[in-house]
Amino acid sequence: MKVMLTDRLAELHQFILQSFVATGHSPELSDIQKRFSLDGEDDAEQLLSELEQTKAIHRNPGDVLVTHAYPFSNEPTPHLVTLASGVQVNSMCAVDALGIPFMLKTDAEIKSECLECQQSVHVNVKDGKIADHGPDDLMVGYVPMGSCSSPATEQCPHINFFCSQKHLDAWAKNNPEHELKFLTLEEGLKQGENIFGSLMSGSSGSCCG
Repeated sequence: MKVMLTDRLAELHQFILQSFVATGHSPELSDIQKRFSLDGEDDAEQLLSELEQTKAIHRNPGDVLVTHAYPFSNEPTPHLVTLASGVQVNSMCAVDALGIPFMLKTDAEIKSECLECQQSVHVNVKDGKIADHGPDDLMVGYVPMGSCSSPATEQCPHINFFCSQKHLDAWAKNNPEHELKFLTLEEGLKQGENIFGSLMSGSSGSCCG
């Protein structure tokens, strides 16, 4: 999904992403107020609400701060990405995690878990390629969405790593309400690159593509 933003909202979106990159978290309202020379935090909240309406970001009900700014999450997820800088960020899903190295043009280490057995999994991305990963048969499972009104809550929770085809099939059998598809690890990496590779240049993306 590509979202066209006004210059002001695009600048705010980039500021939020840069905050995640620098600190691992979303900015405070006071940070937004200062950055955009606003009169008060109410004005910062209004500007943030305008950005949220474009679906470039997402906030859980009651959250003042940005909860999700694709591909980042301000709340813990199973997908932890350590950037070459040492900053650690949570990604919203497995494809988001694989897209972050391309978005930031950096190496990264991804630590997550198999959705079926909760075994730890890892992927190291170096120079835009998978340097190593484990287990050997690691893959990505996802539930496609015909229309993503809120990818953060409707699709992202269903895009996860599986340590093998066997475990992906087992999860699918036990959750027949979901139409589970799969990507090889290389396919997942490519999808992450396609979705998030240009995000820091001003476009907006989500796991819906």
